[in-house]
Amino acid sequence: MMWAIDCFLWTAEDFGIENFDVKNLKENDKEIVSAKIESSDENVNDFINFAKTNFPRHADVDGQSIEVNDYEGKIKSFEAFERSFMRHQTAKIANADIGMLYKQDISIQKQDVMIQKQDVMIQKQDVMIQKQDQMLEKQDVMIQKAGSDVRKAGYDDKHFKGCQERHGRH
Repeated sequence: MMWAIDCFLWTAEDFGIENFDVKNLKENDKEIVSAKIESSDENVNDFINFAKTNFPRHADVDGQSIEVNDYEGKIKSFEAFERSFMRHQTAKIANADIGMLYKQDISIQKQDVMIQKQDVMIQKQDVMIQKQDQMLEKQDVMIQKAGSDVRKAGYDDKHFKGCQERHGRH
């Protein structure tokens, strides 16, 4: 309902209201906005007439529930209310930022854990690649040894080509 206070604040400024105070209240499980204004009769009447017929977008307002009463207490100056309202809004933003920073820290911690797990996985992959390289080297040695054994037995490349031709393999 903070947008209702914004709306009242801008409206009060537009109508030249000198003293102004507005609050969000809960009454009988309903949210209400209570505004206190002090200015010339003309400014007050213009503000009230405007407020009765112009509501913030998305406001659920029962037109019958708008009441106008006299108030005898002291009302803040418009400027004092505006400063107070801005401080309140700034505090809300700061608190929201703190909450976002906390969530961001948790997210970063989770990312750090994920990066550590990925590093371990990469190390394991590096070991696996080294073992594959060793296995390929051993295969190369075995192939060379097998070729040498075949040659020692009196076979050469021509013999193998002849066999392949006789059996229709090229």
